[in-house]
Amino acid sequence: MRNANENRSSDTRGFAHRLYERLGFEYRGKQHLFAENTGWTDFYFFEYKQ
Repeated sequence: MRNANENRSSDTRGFAHRLYERLGFEYRGKQHLFAENTGWTDFYFFEYKQ
């Protein structure tokens, strides 16, 4: 079962993804990557449609 923070995170991510798509971006994928400032995390990639 998810806790409240996980539910809010996925809701926020869903909102952000829908916003990007409405602004003309296409979802290209997700990668689990390491960055020094965040540690291991999921990065979502979008590309602007021209």
